[in-house]
Amino acid sequence: MRELITTFDMRGAAAEAGRAGKRVALVPTMGYLHEGHLALVREARRRGDLVVMSVFVNPLQFAPGEDFESYPRDPARDRALAESAGVDVLFSPVAEEMYGEPPQVTVAPGPVGGILEGAVRPSHFAGVLTVVCKLFAIVQPRLAVFGRKDAQQAALVLPRALAAGALAFQGGERRAGQVVAAAYRVLGPAEAAGDVTTEYINVVDAGTFLPNHAAQSTSYLVAAIRVGKKRLIDNVVLGEGLDADPRLSADARAGG
Repeated sequence: MRELITTFDMRGAAAEAGRAGKRVALVPTMGYLHEGHLALVREARRRGDLVVMSVFVNPLQFAPGEDFESYPRDPARDRALAESAGVDVLFSPVAEEMYGEPPQVTVAPGPVGGILEGAVRPSHFAGVLTVVCKLFAIVQPRLAVFGRKDAQQAALVLPRALAAGALAFQGGERRAGQVVAAAYRVLGPAEAAGDVTTEYINVVDAGTFLPNHAAQSTSYLVAAIRVGKKRLIDNVVLGEGLDADPRLSADARAGG
C-alpha cells in the first residue's frame, strides 16, 4: 500500500493510473476506521482496479463548538486496517494541503442544505460538498463508494425507532406523518425519561431529500437525536425490508 500526504503526489498517482487504463475507486473517510469502512473498501475493490482511501478529518464540516479537536484519530490503526482490507493508496493530507488559509473556494448546497441536518448544522453540508469536490478533483476517480450511516449509531433506541417506522410502512401505512408517529412512539418514552432529545425525524424523498407527504418505497426515514453529549444520526429506506438492514434485529422488530 502506498501512503501519500501531498495533493501533488496524489494527482501524480491518479494520472499514472489513468495512463495505465486503471479504474480508480475512491473511498472517502475521516479515519478511525471500522467494519463499515472496510465493507466500502471491499465494494470498491470489486468495482475498481485501484482503490484509493482518503483519511481526512475535514475542519470545514465542523461548526464552532463542535468536536473537531476531540474527533477520534488513530492513524497507525487506520493504516493497518486499510492495508489489510486491500487499499492500494492511502491519501492522508493535512488541512493546508486541501485548502488555502482561509479556504478560498467553497461549494454551497443551496436550499436543501437548510433543512433537517442542515437546519441544525448550517455550515455542515457546505463543508462536506467542498471536501468531496476537492477529493474528486485530486483523485480523479471513476467511481466513489460512500457509506449510508454515521459511525456512532450505537444508541439502540434510534434503530428501534426507525424499525418501527419501517414496519408501519411495510404494514401498508403510506401517510408520512403516521410513519413518523410510529417511530416517535419508540423515541417518546426515552425522551420523557430525559435520556434522549429528538432533534428531527422525517420521511424524505430519496432524490431531493425534501419531506414526502406520501411515503414511498424509496423514501428515507431520517432522524437525529442527542444522547447526553453525543449526537447521533441514522436512516433507513422504507421499502428495503428489515432483513436488509442488520441493525434492525428481531428485538427491534418486536419493539423491545
